[in-house]
Amino acid sequence: MPVLNGDVCYEVWTARQPISYSTQNEIASASSDEVLFGTLQVQETQRANLDSLVFAAYTKLFDFVDHSGYGNLLRIWHYLPQITEDADGLERYQRFTAGRHEAFMAKRGGVGHPPAACALGSRGGPLSIYFITTRGRAGIPLENPRQMSAYRYPQQYGPRSPTFSRANLASFTGEQLLFISGTASIVGHRSMHLGDAAAQTRETIANIRALFVQTSEAGFQPAHDGLRLKVYVRHAEHLSVVGDIVSESLGPLTQVVYLQADICRPELLVEIEGVCRAAS
Repeated sequence: MPVLNGDVCYEVWTARQPISYSTQNEIASASSDEVLFGTLQVQETQRANLDSLVFAAYTKLFDFVDHSGYGNLLRIWHYLPQITEDADGLERYQRFTAGRHEAFMAKRGGVGHPPAACALGSRGGPLSIYFITTRGRAGIPLENPRQMSAYRYPQQYGPRSPTFSRANLASFTGEQLLFISGTASIVGHRSMHLGDAAAQTRETIANIRALFVQTSEAGFQPAHDGLRLKVYVRHAEHLSVVGDIVSESLGPLTQVVYLQADICRPELLVEIEGVCRAAS
């Protein structure tokens, strides 16, 4: 994914505790006593069979975290090449969603309380899955009153609904973190402001603000400088207008990286996700 507001960008997660590293069953991980960050790369051989590949990958992921003792998934990132292209009659994202749903049913007995997540379209390479999980207290999944829960979407969006929460409030290493799922210009279950990148950005920010209202009711107060965002822009020429709105709406203390990526619905032009640290 090209970085639109800089030449090179690295995302670094730090911990106060000693870190150990391992690679097991194709999953590479770094872990402290409390938290594990892992990654799994899925090489595709038959695109029409993407749902089966995703099911196998998630089965491997669930087995790994359960065996390692870090069984509480907090946040998952997915980067999927050609995310909205056709794959034997369904969009690739719909096949991805079907495989993920079936893995939750098989390994977790249902949707339950899914982690925060996002799925973006990359330019190439394998399906890349990154995740944060903990052996301590499970996170608190949060939904957005402006939006239908993704796992309850009607079948017009695919045979299986997306399995994720709108946000996840986690407590570990002595602090709280709010993981914000990929958020777009969706109200209820419908995409809004077709063809208008500025209006979609404002609607997306309204959805994120609604999440913060939910978190305040759960006792979470964001730090003034604690918000870190990734803003995915479908078309690079929209960077200026999107960036201006984000800056005006969220202020100069919010750290933002802008990436060019495809969104999971062809009509969506912007998606925003991130993490926020609680006030100390």
